[in-house]
Amino acid sequence: MRAYDARTGRRQMNLDGTAGATDRATAQDGPPPGRQTRRQRRAAERRAHRARRGAGFASVLVLALTIGTVSFGLAARDTAAARARVEASVEAEMQVTAFARRADAAAASRSAAAGIAFATRVRAEALVAARASRASAVEVRDTADAVPDVPGLAALDEARRKLDALTAGLAPRASATAVITVSFVSRDPSAPAGDAVGASSVPGSASPVLDSDATSVSRSMAIIRAARDLDTRTEQVRAATSAAIAERKRRTAEAAAAAAADLAARVAAAQQAPNGRIPLEVLCGVSFAPDVHLRCDAASALDALDAAYHASHHGHLVVVSSYRDLADQVEVKATRGDLASTPGASNHGRGVAIDLAGLGAVDDFAEPTYLWLKEHAAAYGWTHPTAMEPGGDGPAEPWHWEYGTA
Repeated sequence: MRAYDARTGRRQMNLDGTAGATDRATAQDGPPPGRQTRRQRRAAERRAHRARRGAGFASVLVLALTIGTVSFGLAARDTAAARARVEASVEAEMQVTAFARRADAAAASRSAAAGIAFATRVRAEALVAARASRASAVEVRDTADAVPDVPGLAALDEARRKLDALTAGLAPRASATAVITVSFVSRDPSAPAGDAVGASSVPGSASPVLDSDATSVSRSMAIIRAARDLDTRTEQVRAATSAAIAERKRRTAEAAAAAAADLAARVAAAQQAPNGRIPLEVLCGVSFAPDVHLRCDAASALDALDAAYHASHHGHLVVVSSYRDLADQVEVKATRGDLASTPGASNHGRGVAIDLAGLGAVDDFAEPTYLWLKEHAAAYGWTHPTAMEPGGDGPAEPWHWEYGTA
């Protein structure tokens, strides 16, 4: 028999395996008052367990709520921090962008300035080349105008007109820095309308606005090409002109040599002919007076003397007598007597003597023309015979002058 143990809440067996009457009565009647049965205790434990579970759940719920609240707060704080970090990153990016724009603007400014400086230097070189080419062309053209039939003049004139058209309205610039006109127009939408800042200013992306005339490198290069073309045409005309001048000089020299040879031959013929019997075809005239016949060297010298007289007095010498053939000498001797040489002995018969008007009468040596001739005629080979000078042993004739007899 099992006996109920109130202390342990369990039935216990007697040593003999049976329970006594008391024990049976106790077993039948249940635990003593104030005591719980095992079932009751288990039920109580289950209730207590459930209570503990409920309390634990509530605690967990509270803890979860607490954790959620804390987590929400932390999340909010993290969100604010993240937003601050994003904003800081955006601000940094904007600063980097602004710096990049300023760097781009500065680079564009330097590039534009360098470009304009280069363009200005090319423009100055082009205009210097144009002036030099034009000056050479004008010089050669003026020289060529004095020479007939020089080839290439039309091409030279056309090249010069082309260069003039390209340089029309342009002037050389004093220095490269004087023409750097670079400005930057802001692309920043927040910038005021019409606000432009210089290359040294900052903010914002900008684009250079350049002086198109100052940077017209293509026009400058066109000017340089036109100047070179004009130089080529000029050299061609120069060469053609030089050749034409050389040819003209050659022909002139040949003509002069021929004339000199002819002069020498005619002078020799006149010298070999008897006095008063020189053929007129071997004698020469003068340019300033008709019907004058002299030995050719005397005639050439008289032309030069008259040119000097004309430059000083704005008039010409007046020749009243030159070569006299033998018949004329006889007639003059018969008319003038002792004032004329014996026929066949006069220097008029040799073609080297002249009588001039306006030099005064016999023994009158005070006329201005006589005095001028006394000072200048000898330089041209003409002299007044010593015998006819004042105090000489011949007739005192101030009008009689001879060539090559002094």
